[in-house]
Amino acid sequence: MKIVPLGDRVLIKKDRIEKVGAIVIPEEYQRYTDYAEVVFVSEEVTRVKAGDKVLVGKYTGTVFEIDGVEMILIRAEDIIGKVYA
Repeated sequence: MKIVPLGDRVLIKKDRIEKVGAIVIPEEYQRYTDYAEVVFVSEEVTRVKAGDKVLVGKYTGTVFEIDGVEMILIRAEDIIGKVYA
């Protein structure tokens, strides 16, 4: 199955992160945010692209499963930032 986001939406897949480069992400911070990989973006979104690693709020978006993988559909404005390693 394939889902194409519409409007200003981004399809992401949650991932686990404990360290970015030499920086360790504290557990306290991980409780409030999710680390994710951008899977697909709508045509309107220009800030991120497929493959980017991003931080999003823990309870942001609509969660569902595609082929047994948990995915989240969020608005582009809900992305807190990109992660560069």
